[in-house]
Amino acid sequence: MEILRTNNQVSAKAQVEKAIGSIIIYSNVDFDALNNEKIRLYVERNGHNNIEITKGLVNLKRFIACATYGDDAVTHFRANVGEAFETVCVIELCEHGAIKLENNDKVKIELADLDATKVYLVDGVEEPDESKEIYTYEEKILSAETPINDVNTRSYDIAVIEDNDNITEIQYHFDNGQTCNYSRRELRALSHDNDPVAYVKKNGQVMSSFVGIIQLPLKGVNRMTVKKTGNVLVNILMRHDEDMKLFN
Repeated sequence: MEILRTNNQVSAKAQVEKAIGSIIIYSNVDFDALNNEKIRLYVERNGHNNIEITKGLVNLKRFIACATYGDDAVTHFRANVGEAFETVCVIELCEHGAIKLENNDKVKIELADLDATKVYLVDGVEEPDESKEIYTYEEKILSAETPINDVNTRSYDIAVIEDNDNITEIQYHFDNGQTCNYSRRELRALSHDNDPVAYVKKNGQVMSSFVGIIQLPLKGVNRMTVKKTGNVLVNILMRHDEDMKLFN
């Protein structure tokens, strides 16, 4: 069901009161051309604490890259299917089924910093089963002044980090006590091996990664150390998986 469609807007808000398990984001903006667009998702609980699926507004491009890593891919619709879109992606909100809503709970979505000349559309996908295992996303900004940054990754299963030349090495500290060192090149190759189809372009070209982004698997990783040079900020977006609590 359609829950949001922009019309010459730089921002938009919508809500849905039905239990949905996924959203589908469509746009006539090519994925590579997405830039400053932002998204916020949360469950407004009637009389209870809200569930922040994203902690505030996060970068839409990094959010899609994080949410589709593994089993999903960014695709497109050709004009011959009725409505052409440069970007189409299915975002699972729950591990199993749809978000369980009670009383007057609502799922709310906000888009910001949009290109008013483009169209952004969001569908909500209903599911036959309900779940309380909701994926949540958290953004970390690594200090520009600190050359070595530790990031707690316990209970997170995916991270998206900028493919920044200033990053010299990333260490994974595993839950078995071992530490492994990786270059960006190694991590990029391992990411491709784990998910070889990230993006199917309109011209049919299949891409294993996105420009300027490295998608990282985090299962079994308790902590990540990012080493960098230069006075630069580095953004990381991570997905929290409720099921990972069973292993921590």
